[in-house]
Amino acid sequence: FLHTLTMEAQLLARACGKTNIHSLEPEDLAALTMEASAMCKVPLAGTNYVVGHEALVDAGGNYHKY
Repeated sequence: FLHTLTMEAQLLARACGKTNIHSLEPEDLAALTMEASAMCKVPLAGTNYVVGHEALVDAGGNYHKY
């Protein structure tokens, strides 16, 4: 089980263009559903919009209220 988790984490890092799992950053996260975006306060994939928040996230992962 742990070996499989390790392999999946390595695959995730490589999919994000990182060579090491420790190189992953919060900016690498994206939500696939509106519910996940609202619960985790992560932008929807392909956008900078965080559901349920009056804020947009810039490319650096910083929140800006409007």
